[in-house]
Amino acid sequence: MSTKERVEQILLGLSKKKNPIYITMNGISESEPQPGCSITGDTSIKKIENFVEYIKVFYAPRKTINTNVQSYGLKHDCANSIPDIFPDVKDTYSTNGQFIMAMLLAGYQMKWTYKMGLNPRFNVKILNAKPCTVCKTMKYPQSYETKKSARCIECDTTWHRTRVNGWRQVPQHTKNEIKLYIEDGFCLKHIANKFNIPYANMMYWKKIGKLNF
Repeated sequence: MSTKERVEQILLGLSKKKNPIYITMNGISESEPQPGCSITGDTSIKKIENFVEYIKVFYAPRKTINTNVQSYGLKHDCANSIPDIFPDVKDTYSTNGQFIMAMLLAGYQMKWTYKMGLNPRFNVKILNAKPCTVCKTMKYPQSYETKKSARCIECDTTWHRTRVNGWRQVPQHTKNEIKLYIEDGFCLKHIANKFNIPYANMMYWKKIGKLNF
């Protein structure tokens, strides 16, 4: 099923409720959209598809409806966050209605009452970006293996390979000299400088027991 067909299916389902509602460019409405306010145009559908992908990065579902944030606020939060992760994207704007539909297509539950006006609420949790300690890039939780990870998955793979394989590549006579320096009480920073080895490597080798001669 195409995105346009899914959008039309959702709109049809909302319009057949006991108290029918509609999604226009401006947001939720109790009356059918006027000409020019429909979100089913080709340009609008493409915008909705793009924002579904952005939503997957910046937000996560939760069990209950988040009453602290409405669709209009989420729309602006998403637009402001896009340049952090998608620097090549120039057009970060969406209408309120396009964003609402993108949230529904992304699988979120929507709650709307008359008092909410144009802006429904969703079972959404806003994710916070944090900088990777290696590449220094702001990345969202999906880019880290665990919540406590300081390095993104890409950098962590390279970091681990460098540290572990690096020890295997150290010549045996150098390892013997490192052993002598450690036995004589020299600090790791001095040894790292002596053999032109990154200090971070020395610390990691100590952590995994490679320097326990």
